[in-house]
Amino acid sequence: MFQIPWKMYSESEILEVLTAIFRDKGYEVYNIHKTDRRGEQGVDIECTKPAENEKVLLAVKKKPEKSDIGQLEDFAERASASRIYVYIEEPSTAFKNVMEKLKNRTSFWNAETLTYELFRTNLSFYLFMILENSFEKPIYEIIHSFFDVFFRVEKKRVERPSKATPKMLNLLWAAKDRSSSLHKSLRTLQLLFEEMSLHEISEKTEKSMTIAFLKSIKNLKHENLEQLQSLFSEFLDKYPANFEQFCKQTKGRSNWRCWASIKPQLSPGFITATLESSRELTQEEMKELIDKHDALDLKPPSLNETFSDIVRILANEVSMFEDTVDDLFSIGLYGRWNDMREEFARISNKRTKELRNGIKMELIAIKEEIEQSLKNGLFKNGVFPHEVFANYVGELKQHFSLDDFLLLQKTYSKIVALRNQGDSAGVNRRRYEEAKTFVNKAIKMFDKKDPFAVIACDEEL
Repeated sequence: MFQIPWKMYSESEILEVLTAIFRDKGYEVYNIHKTDRRGEQGVDIECTKPAENEKVLLAVKKKPEKSDIGQLEDFAERASASRIYVYIEEPSTAFKNVMEKLKNRTSFWNAETLTYELFRTNLSFYLFMILENSFEKPIYEIIHSFFDVFFRVEKKRVERPSKATPKMLNLLWAAKDRSSSLHKSLRTLQLLFEEMSLHEISEKTEKSMTIAFLKSIKNLKHENLEQLQSLFSEFLDKYPANFEQFCKQTKGRSNWRCWASIKPQLSPGFITATLESSRELTQEEMKELIDKHDALDLKPPSLNETFSDIVRILANEVSMFEDTVDDLFSIGLYGRWNDMREEFARISNKRTKELRNGIKMELIAIKEEIEQSLKNGLFKNGVFPHEVFANYVGELKQHFSLDDFLLLQKTYSKIVALRNQGDSAGVNRRRYEEAKTFVNKAIKMFDKKDPFAVIACDEEL
Protein backbone atom coordinates (compact mmCIF):
# COMPACT_ATOMS: atom_id res chain seq x y z
CA MET A 1 0.00 0.00 0.00
CA PHE A 2 1.29 3.48 -0.86
CA GLN A 3 2.33 5.27 2.34
CA ILE A 4 1.93 8.92 3.27
CA PRO A 5 5.25 10.54 4.30
CA TRP A 6 4.12 11.37 7.84
CA LYS A 7 7.69 12.17 8.88
CA MET A 8 7.42 15.38 6.88
CA TYR A 9 4.34 16.53 8.81
CA SER A 10 4.40 18.19 12.22
CA GLU A 11 2.54 16.75 15.19
CA SER A 12 -0.01 19.56 14.93
CA GLU A 13 -0.65 18.68 11.28
CA ILE A 14 -1.05 14.98 12.11
CA LEU A 15 -3.59 15.98 14.76
CA GLU A 16 -5.53 17.90 12.09
CA VAL A 17 -5.67 14.76 9.97
CA LEU A 18 -6.85 12.70 12.95
CA THR A 19 -9.51 15.30 13.60
CA ALA A 20 -10.74 14.88 10.03
CA ILE A 21 -10.66 11.06 10.26
CA PHE A 22 -12.78 10.91 13.41
CA ARG A 23 -15.21 13.56 12.17
CA ASP A 24 -15.74 11.35 9.13
CA LYS A 25 -16.36 8.45 11.50
CA GLY A 26 -19.21 10.43 13.05
CA TYR A 27 -17.55 11.72 16.22
CA GLU A 28 -17.65 15.16 17.73
CA VAL A 29 -13.95 16.06 17.95
CA TYR A 30 -12.29 18.37 20.47
CA ASN A 31 -8.64 19.14 19.69
CA ILE A 32 -7.35 19.79 23.21
CA HIS A 33 -3.77 20.20 21.97
CA LYS A 34 -4.90 23.10 19.78
CA THR A 35 -7.38 24.85 22.06
CA ASP A 36 -6.33 24.02 25.64
CA ARG A 37 -2.74 22.87 25.77
CA ARG A 38 -2.43 23.57 29.52
CA GLY A 39 -5.29 21.20 30.27
CA GLU A 40 -4.49 18.40 27.88
CA GLN A 41 -2.88 16.14 30.53
CA GLY A 42 -1.44 13.73 27.99
CA VAL A 43 -4.54 13.78 25.77
CA ASP A 44 -4.34 15.60 22.44
CA ILE A 45 -7.81 14.85 21.03
CA GLU A 46 -11.08 13.82 22.61
CA CYS A 47 -13.72 12.23 20.36
CA THR A 48 -17.26 11.58 21.54
CA LYS A 49 -20.58 10.21 20.31
CA PRO A 50 -22.97 11.53 23.01
CA ALA A 51 -25.95 9.55 21.73
CA GLU A 52 -24.00 6.30 22.09
CA ASN A 53 -22.11 7.35 25.24
CA GLU A 54 -18.86 6.58 23.42
CA LYS A 55 -15.50 8.31 23.91
CA VAL A 56 -12.13 7.90 22.20
CA LEU A 57 -8.95 9.60 23.44
CA LEU A 58 -5.93 10.17 21.21
CA ALA A 59 -2.34 11.19 21.83
CA VAL A 60 0.36 11.82 19.22
CA LYS A 61 4.13 11.75 19.46
CA LYS A 62 6.15 11.57 16.24
CA LYS A 63 9.22 9.90 17.77
CA PRO A 64 8.61 8.72 21.35
CA GLU A 65 11.66 8.78 23.59
CA LYS A 66 12.36 7.63 27.15
CA SER A 67 11.31 11.08 28.41
CA ASP A 68 7.79 10.52 26.98
CA ILE A 69 7.09 7.39 29.07
CA GLY A 70 5.43 9.37 31.85
CA GLN A 71 2.99 10.97 29.41
CA LEU A 72 2.11 7.53 27.99
CA GLU A 73 1.49 6.11 31.47
CA ASP A 74 -0.76 9.08 32.37
CA PHE A 75 -2.60 8.63 29.07
CA ALA A 76 -3.20 4.95 29.75
CA GLU A 77 -4.82 5.84 33.10
CA ARG A 78 -7.38 8.21 31.59
CA ALA A 79 -10.99 7.04 31.86
CA SER A 80 -12.17 6.03 28.41
CA ALA A 81 -13.39 2.93 26.65
CA SER A 82 -10.82 3.49 23.89
CA ARG A 83 -7.37 5.08 23.95
CA ILE A 84 -5.18 5.39 20.83
CA TYR A 85 -1.53 6.43 20.92
CA VAL A 86 -0.17 7.48 17.50
CA TYR A 87 3.54 7.48 16.72
CA ILE A 88 5.38 7.87 13.38
CA GLU A 89 9.02 6.99 13.87
CA GLU A 90 10.55 4.03 15.71
CA PRO A 91 10.27 4.60 19.51
CA SER A 92 13.23 4.22 21.83
CA THR A 93 13.84 0.79 23.36
CA ALA A 94 12.69 1.94 26.80
CA PHE A 95 9.49 3.36 25.37
CA LYS A 96 8.76 0.14 23.44
CA ASN A 97 9.09 -1.84 26.65
CA VAL A 98 6.39 0.26 28.27
CA MET A 99 4.22 -0.03 25.15
CA GLU A 100 4.35 -3.82 25.53
CA LYS A 101 3.16 -3.56 29.14
CA LEU A 102 0.27 -1.24 28.25
CA LYS A 103 -0.88 -2.88 24.99
CA ASN A 104 -4.03 -4.29 26.63
CA ARG A 105 -5.11 -0.83 27.82
CA THR A 106 -4.04 1.32 24.89
CA SER A 107 -4.08 0.82 21.11
CA PHE A 108 -0.96 1.88 19.24
CA TRP A 109 -1.05 3.21 15.68
CA ASN A 110 2.17 3.49 13.73
CA ALA A 111 2.54 5.38 10.41
CA GLU A 112 1.22 2.43 8.38
CA THR A 113 -1.86 2.07 10.58
CA LEU A 114 -2.57 5.80 10.35
CA THR A 115 -2.33 5.62 6.57
CA TYR A 116 -4.67 2.64 6.46
CA GLU A 117 -7.24 4.36 8.70
CA LEU A 118 -7.26 7.38 6.39
CA PHE A 119 -7.65 5.14 3.34
CA ARG A 120 -10.52 3.26 4.98
CA THR A 121 -12.30 6.41 6.16
CA ASN A 122 -11.84 8.88 3.30
CA LEU A 123 -10.35 7.52 0.08
CA SER A 124 -10.23 10.88 -1.74
CA PHE A 125 -8.38 12.48 1.18
CA TYR A 126 -5.88 9.59 1.20
CA LEU A 127 -5.30 9.75 -2.56
CA PHE A 128 -4.76 13.50 -2.66
CA MET A 129 -2.26 13.31 0.22
CA ILE A 130 -0.36 10.63 -1.69
CA LEU A 131 -0.46 12.52 -5.00
CA GLU A 132 0.47 15.92 -3.57
CA ASN A 133 3.57 14.39 -2.04
CA SER A 134 4.55 12.50 -5.20
CA PHE A 135 2.96 13.09 -8.63
CA GLU A 136 2.07 16.76 -8.17
CA LYS A 137 5.41 17.90 -6.74
CA PRO A 138 7.05 18.27 -10.21
CA ILE A 139 3.94 20.18 -11.38
CA TYR A 140 4.31 22.68 -8.55
CA GLU A 141 8.03 23.00 -9.25
CA ILE A 142 7.52 23.59 -12.99
CA ILE A 143 4.89 26.25 -12.34
CA HIS A 144 7.10 27.88 -9.70
CA SER A 145 9.98 28.09 -12.20
CA PHE A 146 7.63 29.69 -14.74
CA PHE A 147 6.50 32.35 -12.26
CA ASP A 148 10.12 33.09 -11.32
CA VAL A 149 10.64 34.22 -14.92
CA PHE A 150 7.22 35.90 -15.10
CA PHE A 151 7.98 38.19 -12.14
CA ARG A 152 11.53 38.80 -13.37
CA VAL A 153 10.18 40.07 -16.68
CA GLU A 154 8.17 42.70 -14.78
CA LYS A 155 11.40 44.34 -13.65
CA LYS A 156 13.66 44.16 -16.71
CA ARG A 157 13.95 44.80 -20.41
CA VAL A 158 13.19 41.66 -22.40
CA GLU A 159 15.78 40.66 -24.98
CA ARG A 160 14.99 39.43 -28.48
CA PRO A 161 14.36 35.68 -28.55
CA SER A 162 16.94 33.30 -29.98
CA LYS A 163 16.20 31.93 -33.43
CA ALA A 164 15.34 28.26 -33.52
CA THR A 165 18.29 25.95 -34.05
CA PRO A 166 18.25 22.16 -34.49
CA LYS A 167 19.25 21.80 -30.83
CA MET A 168 16.40 24.03 -29.67
CA LEU A 169 13.88 22.26 -31.89
CA ASN A 170 15.02 18.84 -30.67
CA LEU A 171 14.65 20.01 -27.08
CA LEU A 172 11.16 21.38 -27.72
CA TRP A 173 10.14 18.30 -29.68
CA ALA A 174 11.10 16.10 -26.73
CA ALA A 175 9.07 18.36 -24.42
CA LYS A 176 6.14 18.20 -26.85
CA ASP A 177 6.32 14.42 -26.89
CA ARG A 178 6.39 14.12 -23.07
CA SER A 179 3.66 16.73 -22.44
CA SER A 180 1.36 15.30 -25.11
CA SER A 181 1.81 11.72 -23.90
CA LEU A 182 1.16 12.75 -20.30
CA HIS A 183 -1.99 14.72 -21.07
CA LYS A 184 -3.47 12.11 -23.41
CA SER A 185 -2.72 9.28 -20.99
CA LEU A 186 -4.52 11.07 -18.17
CA ARG A 187 -7.52 11.86 -20.38
CA THR A 188 -7.67 8.21 -21.43
CA LEU A 189 -7.66 7.13 -17.79
CA GLN A 190 -10.39 9.65 -17.05
CA LEU A 191 -12.56 8.25 -19.84
CA LEU A 192 -11.89 4.70 -18.68
CA PHE A 193 -13.07 5.39 -15.14
CA GLU A 194 -16.06 7.42 -16.32
CA GLU A 195 -17.27 4.38 -18.25
CA MET A 196 -16.80 1.99 -15.31
CA SER A 197 -19.26 1.15 -12.56
CA LEU A 198 -17.59 0.12 -9.31
CA HIS A 199 -20.30 0.27 -6.65
CA GLU A 200 -20.43 -1.90 -3.53
CA ILE A 201 -17.11 -3.67 -4.01
CA SER A 202 -15.18 -5.39 -1.23
CA GLU A 203 -12.48 -3.59 0.72
CA LYS A 204 -9.90 -6.04 -0.63
CA THR A 205 -10.87 -5.19 -4.22
CA GLU A 206 -10.92 -1.46 -3.44
CA LYS A 207 -7.45 -1.68 -1.94
CA SER A 208 -5.99 -3.63 -4.86
CA MET A 209 -7.54 -1.29 -7.42
CA THR A 210 -6.28 1.75 -5.53
CA ILE A 211 -2.76 0.34 -5.53
CA ALA A 212 -3.00 -0.36 -9.28
CA PHE A 213 -4.34 3.17 -9.87
CA LEU A 214 -1.48 4.78 -7.96
CA LYS A 215 1.09 2.58 -9.72
CA SER A 216 -0.19 3.79 -13.10
CA ILE A 217 0.05 7.42 -11.95
CA LYS A 218 3.54 6.78 -10.57
CA ASN A 219 4.57 5.35 -13.95
CA LEU A 220 3.26 8.44 -15.77
CA LYS A 221 5.28 10.59 -13.40
CA HIS A 222 8.45 8.60 -14.08
CA GLU A 223 7.99 8.22 -17.86
CA ASN A 224 6.66 11.70 -18.65
CA LEU A 225 6.35 14.30 -15.91
CA GLU A 226 9.85 14.05 -14.44
CA GLN A 227 11.38 14.13 -17.93
CA LEU A 228 9.19 17.10 -18.87
CA GLN A 229 10.37 18.95 -15.76
CA SER A 230 13.99 18.31 -16.75
CA LEU A 231 13.35 19.50 -20.33
CA PHE A 232 11.65 22.71 -19.18
CA SER A 233 14.53 23.36 -16.78
CA GLU A 234 17.04 22.89 -19.59
CA PHE A 235 15.11 25.23 -21.89
CA LEU A 236 14.89 27.97 -19.24
CA ASP A 237 18.63 27.66 -18.67
CA LYS A 238 19.68 27.68 -22.35
CA TYR A 239 17.09 30.02 -23.90
CA PRO A 240 16.00 32.45 -21.16
CA ALA A 241 15.08 35.25 -23.63
CA ASN A 242 12.62 32.99 -25.41
CA PHE A 243 10.74 32.15 -22.23
CA GLU A 244 10.83 35.80 -21.17
CA GLN A 245 9.19 36.64 -24.49
CA PHE A 246 6.59 33.96 -23.79
CA CYS A 247 5.85 35.58 -20.42
CA LYS A 248 5.65 39.05 -21.93
CA GLN A 249 3.48 38.09 -24.89
CA THR A 250 1.06 35.87 -22.93
CA LYS A 251 0.82 38.01 -19.80
CA GLY A 252 -2.95 38.46 -20.02
CA ARG A 253 -3.83 34.89 -20.96
CA SER A 254 -5.83 32.57 -18.73
CA ASN A 255 -3.00 30.05 -18.40
CA TRP A 256 -1.28 32.24 -15.81
CA ARG A 257 -4.45 32.55 -13.73
CA CYS A 258 -4.92 28.79 -13.88
CA TRP A 259 -1.32 28.13 -12.90
CA ALA A 260 -1.65 30.56 -9.99
CA SER A 261 -4.56 28.49 -8.67
CA ILE A 262 -2.54 25.24 -8.71
CA LYS A 263 -0.91 25.09 -5.32
CA PRO A 264 -0.41 22.53 -2.54
CA GLN A 265 -3.32 22.05 -0.15
CA LEU A 266 -2.56 18.87 1.80
CA SER A 267 1.24 19.05 1.76
CA PRO A 268 3.28 19.86 4.89
CA GLY A 269 2.91 23.54 5.72
CA PHE A 270 -0.43 23.85 3.90
CA ILE A 271 -2.71 21.15 5.28
CA THR A 272 -3.75 22.91 8.49
CA ALA A 273 -5.14 25.99 6.72
CA THR A 274 -6.90 23.78 4.17
CA LEU A 275 -8.61 21.59 6.76
CA GLU A 276 -9.57 24.55 8.92
CA SER A 277 -11.24 26.30 5.99
CA SER A 278 -13.07 23.10 5.03
CA ARG A 279 -14.70 23.01 8.48
CA GLU A 280 -16.32 26.41 8.07
CA LEU A 281 -19.53 24.66 7.05
CA THR A 282 -20.85 23.91 10.55
CA GLN A 283 -23.19 21.08 11.43
CA GLU A 284 -26.03 23.60 11.79
CA GLU A 285 -25.37 24.96 8.31
CA MET A 286 -25.26 21.42 6.90
CA LYS A 287 -28.58 20.59 8.57
CA GLU A 288 -30.11 23.75 7.11
CA LEU A 289 -28.77 22.81 3.66
CA ILE A 290 -30.29 19.31 3.91
CA ASP A 291 -33.63 20.72 5.08
CA LYS A 292 -33.75 23.00 2.03
CA HIS A 293 -32.78 20.23 -0.37
CA ASP A 294 -34.60 17.03 0.53
CA ALA A 295 -33.10 15.20 -2.44
CA LEU A 296 -29.51 16.11 -1.53
CA ASP A 297 -27.39 13.04 -2.25
CA LEU A 298 -24.91 12.53 0.57
CA LYS A 299 -23.82 9.07 -0.52
CA PRO A 300 -20.05 8.74 -0.94
CA PRO A 301 -18.88 8.53 -4.57
CA SER A 302 -18.11 5.15 -6.08
CA LEU A 303 -14.50 4.07 -6.56
CA ASN A 304 -14.52 4.82 -10.30
CA GLU A 305 -16.07 8.26 -9.68
CA THR A 306 -13.31 9.03 -7.18
CA PHE A 307 -10.60 7.93 -9.61
CA SER A 308 -12.21 9.82 -12.50
CA ASP A 309 -12.45 13.09 -10.54
CA ILE A 310 -8.82 12.86 -9.43
CA VAL A 311 -7.49 12.08 -12.93
CA ARG A 312 -9.58 14.93 -14.39
CA ILE A 313 -7.95 17.35 -11.94
CA LEU A 314 -4.46 16.07 -12.77
CA ALA A 315 -5.17 16.25 -16.53
CA ASN A 316 -6.35 19.85 -16.17
CA GLU A 317 -3.18 20.73 -14.25
CA VAL A 318 -0.85 19.43 -16.99
CA SER A 319 -2.96 20.40 -20.04
CA MET A 320 -1.37 23.82 -20.53
CA PHE A 321 2.20 22.47 -20.54
CA GLU A 322 1.64 21.15 -24.07
CA ASP A 323 0.25 24.52 -25.20
CA THR A 324 3.30 26.22 -23.68
CA VAL A 325 5.63 24.03 -25.73
CA ASP A 326 3.70 24.97 -28.90
CA ASP A 327 4.07 28.67 -28.03
CA LEU A 328 7.81 28.28 -27.46
CA PHE A 329 8.11 26.57 -30.86
CA SER A 330 6.37 29.56 -32.43
CA ILE A 331 8.56 32.11 -30.65
CA GLY A 332 11.70 30.31 -31.78
CA LEU A 333 10.52 30.02 -35.39
CA TYR A 334 8.58 33.26 -35.90
CA GLY A 335 9.23 35.52 -32.91
CA ARG A 336 5.64 35.47 -31.65
CA TRP A 337 3.69 32.88 -29.66
CA ASN A 338 0.65 32.72 -31.98
CA ASP A 339 2.28 32.81 -35.43
CA MET A 340 2.68 29.05 -35.61
CA ARG A 341 -0.97 28.50 -34.67
CA GLU A 342 -1.98 30.77 -37.53
CA GLU A 343 0.38 28.91 -39.88
CA PHE A 344 -1.11 25.57 -38.81
CA ALA A 345 -4.58 26.95 -39.46
CA ARG A 346 -3.52 28.15 -42.93
CA ILE A 347 -2.04 24.74 -43.80
CA SER A 348 -5.11 22.96 -42.44
CA ASN A 349 -7.45 25.17 -44.47
CA LYS A 350 -5.37 24.55 -47.60
CA ARG A 351 -5.52 20.79 -47.02
CA THR A 352 -9.27 20.95 -46.41
CA LYS A 353 -9.73 22.71 -49.75
CA GLU A 354 -7.57 20.13 -51.55
CA LEU A 355 -9.50 17.21 -50.08
CA ARG A 356 -12.89 18.74 -50.79
CA ASN A 357 -11.98 19.50 -54.41
CA GLY A 358 -10.56 16.00 -54.91
CA ILE A 359 -13.62 14.29 -53.48
CA LYS A 360 -16.02 16.51 -55.42
CA MET A 361 -14.30 15.72 -58.75
CA GLU A 362 -14.31 12.02 -57.85
CA LEU A 363 -18.03 12.10 -57.05
CA ILE A 364 -18.82 13.89 -60.32
CA ALA A 365 -16.97 11.14 -62.25
CA ILE A 366 -18.88 8.47 -60.36
CA LYS A 367 -22.18 10.24 -61.01
CA GLU A 368 -21.49 10.31 -64.75
CA GLU A 369 -20.67 6.59 -64.77
CA ILE A 370 -23.84 5.74 -62.79
CA GLU A 371 -26.01 7.86 -65.12
CA GLN A 372 -24.49 6.16 -68.16
CA SER A 373 -25.26 2.74 -66.69
CA LEU A 374 -28.86 3.75 -65.94
CA LYS A 375 -29.28 5.17 -69.43
CA ASN A 376 -27.98 2.00 -71.12
CA GLY A 377 -29.56 -0.42 -68.69
CA LEU A 378 -26.19 -2.14 -68.29
CA PHE A 379 -25.39 -2.71 -64.64
CA LYS A 380 -21.85 -4.03 -64.70
CA ASN A 381 -19.78 -5.03 -61.68
CA GLY A 382 -18.07 -1.66 -61.93
CA VAL A 383 -14.88 -0.71 -60.18
CA PHE A 384 -15.77 2.86 -59.31
CA PRO A 385 -13.06 5.34 -58.32
CA HIS A 386 -13.07 6.18 -54.61
CA GLU A 387 -9.37 6.58 -53.91
CA VAL A 388 -9.58 9.94 -52.12
CA PHE A 389 -12.11 8.73 -49.61
CA ALA A 390 -10.55 5.29 -49.12
CA ASN A 391 -7.00 6.58 -48.69
CA TYR A 392 -7.76 9.53 -46.44
CA VAL A 393 -10.73 8.39 -44.38
CA GLY A 394 -8.89 9.08 -41.10
CA GLU A 395 -7.80 12.53 -42.23
CA LEU A 396 -11.28 13.41 -43.48
CA LYS A 397 -12.63 13.35 -39.94
CA GLN A 398 -10.38 16.31 -39.17
CA HIS A 399 -11.46 18.37 -42.18
CA PHE A 400 -15.21 17.72 -42.34
CA SER A 401 -18.02 18.21 -39.88
CA LEU A 402 -19.45 15.02 -38.42
CA ASP A 403 -22.66 15.25 -40.48
CA ASP A 404 -20.74 15.81 -43.73
CA PHE A 405 -18.38 12.95 -42.98
CA LEU A 406 -21.26 10.57 -42.25
CA LEU A 407 -22.92 11.58 -45.52
CA LEU A 408 -19.72 10.83 -47.44
CA GLN A 409 -19.26 7.55 -45.61
CA LYS A 410 -22.81 6.47 -46.46
CA THR A 411 -22.42 7.60 -50.07
CA TYR A 412 -19.27 5.58 -50.61
CA SER A 413 -20.81 2.52 -48.97
CA LYS A 414 -23.58 2.73 -51.59
CA ILE A 415 -20.97 3.07 -54.34
CA VAL A 416 -18.98 0.07 -53.11
CA ALA A 417 -22.19 -1.98 -53.09
CA LEU A 418 -22.42 -1.52 -56.88
CA ARG A 419 -19.31 -3.66 -57.39
CA ASN A 420 -21.06 -6.92 -56.68
CA GLN A 421 -24.31 -7.06 -58.62
CA GLY A 422 -26.83 -9.88 -58.51
CA ASP A 423 -28.79 -11.48 -61.35
CA SER A 424 -31.93 -9.33 -60.97
CA ALA A 425 -31.90 -6.26 -63.21
CA GLY A 426 -34.60 -4.66 -61.04
CA VAL A 427 -32.53 -4.98 -57.89
CA ASN A 428 -29.45 -3.68 -59.65
CA ARG A 429 -31.29 -0.64 -61.04
CA ARG A 430 -32.61 0.21 -57.58
CA ARG A 431 -29.09 0.05 -56.18
CA TYR A 432 -27.82 2.38 -58.89
CA GLU A 433 -30.70 4.81 -58.30
CA GLU A 434 -30.03 4.77 -54.55
CA ALA A 435 -26.30 5.39 -55.10
CA LYS A 436 -27.09 8.24 -57.50
CA THR A 437 -29.33 9.89 -54.87
CA PHE A 438 -26.57 9.89 -52.29
CA VAL A 439 -23.93 11.06 -54.77
CA ASN A 440 -26.13 14.02 -55.71
CA LYS A 441 -26.60 14.93 -52.04
CA ALA A 442 -22.86 14.74 -51.45
CA ILE A 443 -22.08 16.92 -54.46
CA LYS A 444 -24.60 19.51 -53.29
CA MET A 445 -22.76 19.58 -49.96
CA PHE A 446 -19.70 21.00 -51.74
CA ASP A 447 -21.76 23.71 -53.40
CA LYS A 448 -22.73 25.22 -50.06
CA LYS A 449 -20.96 28.45 -49.17
CA ASP A 450 -20.40 27.13 -45.67
CA PRO A 451 -17.92 24.24 -46.08
CA PHE A 452 -19.30 22.65 -42.92
CA ALA A 453 -22.97 23.00 -43.84
CA VAL A 454 -25.18 20.13 -42.72
CA ILE A 455 -26.97 18.27 -45.51
CA ALA A 456 -30.36 16.88 -44.57
CA CYS A 457 -30.73 13.31 -45.78
CA ASP A 458 -34.00 11.53 -46.40
CA GLU A 459 -32.49 8.30 -45.11
CA GLU A 460 -31.06 7.96 -41.64
CA LEU A 461 -27.29 7.80 -41.91
